[in-house]
Amino acid sequence: MIHTRALTTATAAVSADDMPLVQAEEQAIEQKVKVEERASMMDKPYIHSDPRSYKGRLGYACLNTILRKQKPPVFCSRTCRLDTLRQKGMDFVKELALKNVEDIKALIEWNEARGIKFMRVSSEIFPFASHDDYGYSLEFAAKELKEVGDLAAKYNHRLTTHPGQYNQLGSPNPDVVRRTVKDLGYHAEMLDLMGLPADSIMIIHMGGVYGDRASAMQRFEENYKKLPERIKRRLVLENDELGYSVSDLLPICQKLNIPLVLDWHHHSINPGTVEDLPALVPAINETWKRKGMKPKQHYSESRPDAVSAVERRAHSDRVLNLPPSMDDVDLMIEAKEKEQAVLQLYKMYDLHPVDEDDLVPASEYKPKERKKPRRKVKAEETVDIEMEIEQEGSASPGTPRRSQRQRKSLKYTEIDEIDMEHASTQDEDEKPQKRKTRAAKKATKTRQPVDMEAELVQSEDEIEKPQKRKARASKKSTKETQPMDMEPAPVQNEDQTEKPQKRKAGAIKKATKETQPMDVDEVHTNAKSPRKSARQTKKRT
Repeated sequence: MIHTRALTTATAAVSADDMPLVQAEEQAIEQKVKVEERASMMDKPYIHSDPRSYKGRLGYACLNTILRKQKPPVFCSRTCRLDTLRQKGMDFVKELALKNVEDIKALIEWNEARGIKFMRVSSEIFPFASHDDYGYSLEFAAKELKEVGDLAAKYNHRLTTHPGQYNQLGSPNPDVVRRTVKDLGYHAEMLDLMGLPADSIMIIHMGGVYGDRASAMQRFEENYKKLPERIKRRLVLENDELGYSVSDLLPICQKLNIPLVLDWHHHSINPGTVEDLPALVPAINETWKRKGMKPKQHYSESRPDAVSAVERRAHSDRVLNLPPSMDDVDLMIEAKEKEQAVLQLYKMYDLHPVDEDDLVPASEYKPKERKKPRRKVKAEETVDIEMEIEQEGSASPGTPRRSQRQRKSLKYTEIDEIDMEHASTQDEDEKPQKRKTRAAKKATKTRQPVDMEAELVQSEDEIEKPQKRKARASKKSTKETQPMDMEPAPVQNEDQTEKPQKRKAGAIKKATKETQPMDVDEVHTNAKSPRKSARQTKKRT
């Protein structure tokens, strides 16, 4: 580590003209050291030195995985689409809400039997309650909500809420702020009808930065002061992993008398300027005690294979540690497997007896294979195609399989550039059903010499599609004006490659050539199909 004192001594001998440059270098070095220290701090999680001594309450959020899988399922977030609301009416929506409220009591009873006295309830208990067009009062469920609150008080359970991240009191859009206030009012009404104390809080984030953090925080302060008292008495702030760190929020929480929820996982991703978080915890807890509330914190862990900041944001299924929290703090465990994560911590650190029937074995985590971006894959395919086009001839048997697009590209390129030297190489790559015909052609070449023009015609015949051979043979016979001894090879080759039903006619023609001489007209006749030869014979007659 580089010390500032050593840097100051080293710069004593520097001239006055060079002093600004040296000072800039010193600041750059110090900044680099701070960045490295912060990076190492982010990689080091905050872990309780002796989790077995923890006496606080552990809780989970919204959903119980065991009860959710029961038949009928037990959960408190039934909802519907707006189209369903319009078709079935508000009575249907309120019926869903009453079922949600009823299941909260089942969740509390289940938690009490397992020693879990802390839970976050869903924000979807009353569907569309804060909607601009379909919002409604919760008075119709006042009796049922009071029963929930009485049950929580009986068992000394703490219930909290976490309104969605679309709640933005610092937004520059007045309509967003208006809808935020309306949604916060819905949550406050629900908690009030339950008769819950001030410890039953509503947690929100500061929200977006909107390009200017200071201005956004100023708007938040102005809008917070305008809130009804029933909202302000329950509203608390939480540090997040993107926009606002503990160092950003603690001053404004102290100024506005707002409790600050410390999220240990968010801080590990976005530490701000805080260098020693445990040393700052007493000041954070003080924001709660000033309002007579018990401090609340969040804890979660990243998935085992998380590397980037985006990957680290995702919560793991369960957690293996506890943070260095104090015993007077309630700790919300934010994990994918909800109550199973709490029960596992109970068992690991002997915090509470656990029934083995309740604790489901943790599934082995299998990291997902990271897929390459599609754009990069296309670029690699293009490079491979260009490299193979540059190679002459067809591929050797050991060449890896190509994609369909690569095979088409190479096929047409080879057809355009083929010459006599590549004809034999191409024969090796053709399909097996053509080998017999190819062998016969090679045998003919061996028995009888051919000139360059005949060999070129033969190569073209091998490449062209079968349906074009008949028309091409007719054109060749028309163009032929030389004596018989100039074109013996093409006639024989055509006879050998004809379809089986034409072989008999070819054999007769060969016999005729061997027994008597033929003039030019007869050569033309034999080069054509039997049907055309008959017409020509009739014309000559």
